[in-house]
Amino acid sequence: MREYENHVDSDWVGHTCGSIPVPMVTGTNRLFCGGRCIPGNDFSYLVGAQVLILSSVAAFVYGIVEESRHFVLAAIPIALMLVQEGLMLSTACMDPGIVPRDPYPVDVNPDTLLIRSGVAFKWCRTCHIYRPPRTKHCPVCDNCVDRFDHHCPWVGTCIGRRNYRYFFGFICVTLINSIFVLVTSIVLLLETDGFNHQWPWIMSATISALAVPLVGSLVLYHIYLVATNKTTNEDLNKVYEKEENPFTMGCYEDGCLLLCSRQRSSRLVPSSAPIQSW
Repeated sequence: MREYENHVDSDWVGHTCGSIPVPMVTGTNRLFCGGRCIPGNDFSYLVGAQVLILSSVAAFVYGIVEESRHFVLAAIPIALMLVQEGLMLSTACMDPGIVPRDPYPVDVNPDTLLIRSGVAFKWCRTCHIYRPPRTKHCPVCDNCVDRFDHHCPWVGTCIGRRNYRYFFGFICVTLINSIFVLVTSIVLLLETDGFNHQWPWIMSATISALAVPLVGSLVLYHIYLVATNKTTNEDLNKVYEKEENPFTMGCYEDGCLLLCSRQRSSRLVPSSAPIQSW
């Protein structure tokens, strides 16, 4: 099991900007940019998240410009916001680890469990494939996703093996930016004589004050998940409550594996490697 988790194929095709063939997308995900972006089907929460991020930083920067001081303070949240946007779009538009379904199954009702080289593969009745370990069928995206963590409505797609590191980076940078805007807005408000004309900093402080505890608790939870090599799905369903987690290798090794290791190639991009061996 651990060998499968640590395995990275030698085929680099999936790491390029290769186009995803339309027939490979059978769930609710969409294809954009010539088949190079595969976001989810619902953008409503994604737009809401963009509004909150942009409005908080815009109000803070407007207050700085209006007062004509501390211009260097305006550059910091702008830079962090650009990093946020990059990580958020990477999370939303990247293949999270979708396992292609079999459009022409030979047997639609085989054995529910297949053991191959000591690795257990469970049968998915929707995709008609044997799911690799830690893979789950997402009812929202209607796809099997490798190392399924959860479906995040705020980015509009599943969080899986291939985009988890970008999601983790996104929430961490969001927390840092929110703390900076909150603390700096409060300090600037205290330096002024009155609050009557300081609505931009009041607005940025209010939004950030709401974001810090919510995003902060999410960051702490995912730090715990990274340190123990668990997914949100596994932790909430208490998969390893009665048995030892066979994938954990220690905090440092788990962190390096999940956040810094070489990326697995996409199964949706045509490759020379057989699907079931990945």
